[in-house]
Amino acid sequence: MSLNIFTKNILRSFLVSLAAACLFLLASCSGSKYLPAGEKLYVGAEVHVLPDSGTMTLKRQKELQGELIGITRPRPNIRLLGIARVKLWFYNIAYTKKEKGLKHLIQTSLGEPPVLFSRVSPKNNEDILKNHLENRGYFNPEVYSKIEELKDRKVRMQYFVKIDRPYTFRKIIFPTKDSSINKLVYNTKDESIIRPDMQYNLDSLKKERVRINTAMKEQGLYYFTDEDIIFKVDTTAGDHQVDIYVQVKKRIPRQSTRIYTLNNIYVYANHALFQDSSISRTDTAVVDGYIYIGNLETYRPEIIVKSIYLEKDSAYTFSDYDITLNRLMRLGAYKYVNIKFKALDTLKKTGKLDTYIYLTPLPQKSLRAELKLVSESDDYAGPLINLSLKDRNVFRGAESLTFNVNTSLLSQFTGFTHGETTVTFGGDVTLDIPRFITPFFILNPPTRFVPKTEIKLGYQKVSEINYYNLNTFNFTAGYKWNQTETIEHVFNPIVIDYLKLGQTSKAFDSLEKVFTSLQRSFATQFVIGSYYSYTYNTQVLPNRKYDLFFKGTADVSGNLLGLIQSTATDHYPTPESPNKIFGEPYSQYVLGTLELKHYINIEAKEERLVTRLFAGIGLPYGNSSSLPYIKEFFAGGNNSVRAFLPGFLGPGSYQLPESKNSLFIDQVGDIKLEGNIEYRFPIIGILKGAIFTDAGNIWLVNNDTSRPGGKFDIRTFYKQIAVGSGVGLRVDASYFVLRFDIGIPFRKAYPTDGNYWIIDKIDFASPSWRTNNLVLNIGIGYPF
Repeated sequence: MSLNIFTKNILRSFLVSLAAACLFLLASCSGSKYLPAGEKLYVGAEVHVLPDSGTMTLKRQKELQGELIGITRPRPNIRLLGIARVKLWFYNIAYTKKEKGLKHLIQTSLGEPPVLFSRVSPKNNEDILKNHLENRGYFNPEVYSKIEELKDRKVRMQYFVKIDRPYTFRKIIFPTKDSSINKLVYNTKDESIIRPDMQYNLDSLKKERVRINTAMKEQGLYYFTDEDIIFKVDTTAGDHQVDIYVQVKKRIPRQSTRIYTLNNIYVYANHALFQDSSISRTDTAVVDGYIYIGNLETYRPEIIVKSIYLEKDSAYTFSDYDITLNRLMRLGAYKYVNIKFKALDTLKKTGKLDTYIYLTPLPQKSLRAELKLVSESDDYAGPLINLSLKDRNVFRGAESLTFNVNTSLLSQFTGFTHGETTVTFGGDVTLDIPRFITPFFILNPPTRFVPKTEIKLGYQKVSEINYYNLNTFNFTAGYKWNQTETIEHVFNPIVIDYLKLGQTSKAFDSLEKVFTSLQRSFATQFVIGSYYSYTYNTQVLPNRKYDLFFKGTADVSGNLLGLIQSTATDHYPTPESPNKIFGEPYSQYVLGTLELKHYINIEAKEERLVTRLFAGIGLPYGNSSSLPYIKEFFAGGNNSVRAFLPGFLGPGSYQLPESKNSLFIDQVGDIKLEGNIEYRFPIIGILKGAIFTDAGNIWLVNNDTSRPGGKFDIRTFYKQIAVGSGVGLRVDASYFVLRFDIGIPFRKAYPTDGNYWIIDKIDFASPSWRTNNLVLNIGIGYPF
């Protein structure tokens, strides 16, 4: 089977799920019931763009039509999947004139009243469309409308828009240098976002005005605002071109034209809200030029002022103010940070500002107890209890020391292994230092984000009831910092894990003899290496239609230590004759992962189309023939290929024997490839739905005689990719998401009767088919 046919079959799987859901929704939703006499149901608008010049591409024409439809008013009743008006259906089936009772509750909470055509004003919508087009450079558009009568007392509006090709910017002209204020505005021209041949757009001009205002504040004009800038537009500059003249208002306040420098900077380190800090009796000290007012024994002043980038006798700049505000807030020591400026009376051209920084501390110590439901990627779910004690200022430099103790009781509620239970117990101690600390110097880069040095020591005991106890000790030391709002780096130069298998059952011991992979994965060993991750995430930015998430990681173990030992002893290690430290072998591997997620946000993120790609590979060498258990990949389960139980998929075309004792084994591998596509949509209130298709598998780097067919082969791997589709129901209460996904396998990783695809074997009427093929996944939170 070619890759092209394989891709088409995956797409077909998703479309089958989508079509099934659509047919279900179409079966029940009527709309024109219970309309008032003489009224009709308004079902929306269509906009037809008729370009005169013929220069508009078909793609741009469709984009503009969709843009214009979105601004017509009123909005019709919400349609699920763009088809069924579910809320209107609930309104109709529970229709009542009573103001209490079950029907009234359903009608008002789950339902939505019909949008009546009498609320539609075609003339207002024509004006809205004209104004929007003018703001986008389509000057002098013609807009007219028609009413389209449909069956069942329904009406749709048709709007027709005639436009010529849009106007573009020819040039932007900044004021001459005939005054000090005009000279400062002129100095910002090189950074203008308006470029020749860019389509005219009012929003672009608004952004340009904000940019100029920000640039003026960077030159010390504290009182300057974007309202002090005006644009004059010359539409006669050329053929469908405009010239933009940037001007400063003639009657601008004098203070808006003055450059301000900072005078005294006061830091109130123990400010209480609604209290005048200037009259409180506290210590006062001058630290690096800052007047520090507060208890000198609480925080070390020299540490706090290093997060302040406003400096005495320097010009006020918005960037220094913004960095200072964000750095102080992100120290983790303060509940509120407020910065105020007060102008001093002066007759000079240059003004003076006194700066007041008010810091309201959080409680230094806090004790927290949490009880929450958790779900693991291997479909184990259950309660977790965590006790946390935090000291936010352990060394008087805003360092936080956190002690955690936790335990959980997790069980599998679905699949062949339902009833299997895992008990965990553990704890950790974490020291977070809000600055970079290295053996040689301390770094404090001037950004809005606080860099952190993190040192963590932890222990966890995992008890797989009826099988084994696994003890894990870990120590990490490293750094975390944001490069920008969307980019985060994590670098842990020291990562040490120690894995030791505790008490085991006879069932586990017998499985170890059969599956050599278990012996290697659970062997007592050290993991000594380093870790780095790079994350790019645009979801932190507001009001975006498209969002992108990317994460790449690099994880190495035993490299430097192995090089030193091999050089010193002239011994090249093997899994049978490994190098050791403290009498125990250590893992040697290089591991990397790449994850890419793309989000298309529809209707203000109420609907989303999410796609995900994941690739990971670990290369064991030297001491190791496989990755340690805590680093291996597995496929299947509620965050993976949901049509397959966790740990039952792969590696490669290997099929796990269905004996009770072997079913608990999570089939793991060194390579993982996975892809997902999911359409998420609202149903009613906090109930959300989803349709999804998943594909993926895991493979081994080396041969394993106990798992034939598991090794990765570039020539045949794509044949071993399993595919499944399904539907999901989510209870999304913002702070808590409970997820139920039902997956159906469409393609297995191994052939059945000579064929990998099993769509033709779907038989919902068969109880045995349903038992063996419908996979229920219960999870907390969204899968990706």
